Amino acid sequence: MDSDKDVLTLVEMGFSREQAIEALSATGNDVPSAIAHLFGDVQEPVPAEPRRAVPPTLVPESVFLNNPQDFPKVFARYPSYATECPSQDMAAYSDDWNANEATMKVSEETNFIHIEDQENSMASISLEASLIVDSLDSEPQVSLPPNIKSKNHLFPMIFTEKKTHKCWIPLISILATYAPFAKAVLEASDDSHVVKELQRIVYFINNFSRSKRWYIDASSIASAIPSGPNYQYMDEEVVLHMLEELMTAVPSLHPVLESFIESEEEDVRKELLVLEIDSDSRYLSLYQTLSELFWQKDYSLLGRVKYETVAPVITFQLICDEDAYTSSFELEDTLYPEIYSDKCVVPIMKQIESIKRAQTAQHVLKRKLMNFKFFEGENIDEFLKTTKQVLERPAPAASEDIQALMSQLQNARTSELSKQATHKEEASSERLRLFDKVLLTTPDLRAYSLTGVIISESKYYVRQGNQWIHMEECDVIDLDEWPGWWEAMPTKLNLFLYFSLFNYYMYVKKIKCNEAKLFVTEITFTYSDEPPKTGLEGTKWRKQHLFKNAYMWINYIDINEEIAILNAEQDFDLVLKKNSIFATSYPTLKILQVSDMHIGQDSGTCYEKCKYNQVTLDLLKDAIEKEEGAKLMIITGDMIDYTRALHFESVILKALAPVLRARVPFVFVFGNSDYDPNRMHSKLNVANFITSLPGCYNQKFEDLEHRVRGLTNGNIKIYYTPDAPETDILDYNILDLAKPNAIVTYLDSSDHFIDESQANFLHRINHNLNDAVEQKLLFFHHPLPNFRPRGSVRLIGTYNEKHELITPTDEKILQDIKATGYKSVGVGHEHENDACIWDENDGTKILLCYSGVIGESANMRLNSEYKRRMRVFELDFTQNRILSWKRDPEQRFDPQEIWSAE
Repeated sequence: MDSDKDVLTLVEMGFSREQAIEALSATGNDVPSAIAHLFGDVQEPVPAEPRRAVPPTLVPESVFLNNPQDFPKVFARYPSYATECPSQDMAAYSDDWNANEATMKVSEETNFIHIEDQENSMASISLEASLIVDSLDSEPQVSLPPNIKSKNHLFPMIFTEKKTHKCWIPLISILATYAPFAKAVLEASDDSHVVKELQRIVYFINNFSRSKRWYIDASSIASAIPSGPNYQYMDEEVVLHMLEELMTAVPSLHPVLESFIESEEEDVRKELLVLEIDSDSRYLSLYQTLSELFWQKDYSLLGRVKYETVAPVITFQLICDEDAYTSSFELEDTLYPEIYSDKCVVPIMKQIESIKRAQTAQHVLKRKLMNFKFFEGENIDEFLKTTKQVLERPAPAASEDIQALMSQLQNARTSELSKQATHKEEASSERLRLFDKVLLTTPDLRAYSLTGVIISESKYYVRQGNQWIHMEECDVIDLDEWPGWWEAMPTKLNLFLYFSLFNYYMYVKKIKCNEAKLFVTEITFTYSDEPPKTGLEGTKWRKQHLFKNAYMWINYIDINEEIAILNAEQDFDLVLKKNSIFATSYPTLKILQVSDMHIGQDSGTCYEKCKYNQVTLDLLKDAIEKEEGAKLMIITGDMIDYTRALHFESVILKALAPVLRARVPFVFVFGNSDYDPNRMHSKLNVANFITSLPGCYNQKFEDLEHRVRGLTNGNIKIYYTPDAPETDILDYNILDLAKPNAIVTYLDSSDHFIDESQANFLHRINHNLNDAVEQKLLFFHHPLPNFRPRGSVRLIGTYNEKHELITPTDEKILQDIKATGYKSVGVGHEHENDACIWDENDGTKILLCYSGVIGESANMRLNSEYKRRMRVFELDFTQNRILSWKRDPEQRFDPQEIWSAE
């Protein structure tokens, strides 16, 4: 890989491997910058750049607390909740920090966070409120569950069945647990309906231990607010508007919720209810983000943009544009926002200067180490080693002196490296990120603790004491109406460590194994008696009416059918894929070559002429159906656009959906857009995922021949068994593995390169083949230099792109391909070429064939109306010939003979 070459370049200059890796990492793998870094160019200590577009495994609208338990999806008409246990694998904090720290991560979309002042912790609120209690007793039940508190009801709940009111539940649930907010609401003297409703809810939450109820209905709170309740947390200013509504209703909430900031630069003072953080200004942690917003990267605004006053409650809203993507966001459980006020300007400046001094000392040491490495441009170690060897016989004493000098140099280096490690730690900007010394020198800073996180109207997190409660709206099933022929099997599934309101069960019908007739593949619940649209091909649905309009659907397959499927899958993995063989009893074999699909994620609003992935997938599905008998597919690169793949596994599954549904075995080779070239493991992750899919002939990484460049090199031996019945089920024991009838070989041409190791691979796989094997096809993504012939040539098809091919591949590679007997080379990459070109140099004929482009999202340089297409090869075993043609959405065209036996 390029990163290994860069490390080697720096090592050859005399730096250690560790120094080279550290320098490249610090400079984004830019070699000139890394060299400057090693020679001591000092940079300002700045926050780390935001990391973008990391395809995490997180789903949208998710919050992860650092604990090992997963949250199950519970079917309940009201929120489910469970206490959380902090993970032992916490973030490290310095000793002077509060001992009860935990880390929480917020990922994706618009999220809403509350942080409260620890000095105002919740206390029991004693208040004469007989009117509030009376209103609780007369609370309407609507169709909510029985409101009688039991031993399992450990904390208060707020419900509403009106969807337009649900936005208020997370906000009030979190704020009501905070004493200053509750005090301001309960002491409000206004007799308005909205204030009374707020008082009723806040009083219930803060006196839950004395209540006989376990929830309160909040349906009337939003309707009491004049501007209406139709808010969604995806709206950018929703949190701001809701807090303004609360302050309008209860003016005494202003000092609780409203902070003030000032800018000396603009000479303004402004109230701040919500600090909005968009995706462009979001870093990996809240501290890093705030430092950038208040001070800028170079700390030029330090002390000039700051908090004037910090309210007891501060609110942050994370905003993500519709077409943007951000990495996970780390929240410290305890925050000191007054760091961004006048209180900390001096200690922060001192810490910045300390980091600068340490960085300067670190670079001085690096220069000193360089002096131990080079003398007048020569590598000292190599020079002394050579001199010692030369003097060993004629002057052994001098040789020993040189050996002693080498040891002294090594000891000096070791000593300096130890000092460098110390300076490196002191020079790290991570010290400033956690503000450890600032907190030590400014002990009067108020500590704020994380109180709640809102993901959406129906999903949020609220702190209860030292525990985090996960609230999520779902449905339950009435167990009294469960079908009698099912038996409850108590199970913990993936539940929580300490407490759960509900008991979870797996319901099964017990039957002896040898009497079983069905194999269940999926169970799902719906509110309609229409069968779900999911389910594997060939399976059936069984419906069970549960209650009202709720149905359970069981997707199943007959045991006999399942055994056949399992046998086929085992045959593929254990026989066909393992040995790279393909067997057919049909006299012809069609092979589809598909290239440059460029599948990504369709997102955002579409204007003018839009090109969507579905058009590409429909064309592929249609071709599989119309080319009846197509039993093998070769995907020659650029299957996905990694830059448009937030979650590459999903995009790969989308691209391969027609292939997987049709159960067509396939091979994939890398192009140049299938992975992120700047991330070392991106290509390997993509390859590993594709090789795990059913019907994929690509070998797993551990089974590859690693002396060959690339990750997608292989060879499939094809066997024609005319005596077998014409079905897809064959007895593989009848195959003569030493005598295939054809081979299909594929190579990894990523980075536009086929090298000598791959040419040697072609010679090895063909060396022991029977001479009678003449039908040979070779596939990869990027064209060889020979695809730009000179002079007059014969061709069939369109040959529009004639620009210079930029590739390090040697033209002589084609000589190796011819020498090993291949009749055609199939490539992609050039979207507007689909021709087969005759190459008859050296007296040997081979056809160099483009597939054409299938992807609607692919760029067109010359003709924007160019029809998408693919190439089909047909191996004819009875007439011993190879045919080819192309297919677009309407028809087959350009049929031709690739090769025939003479």
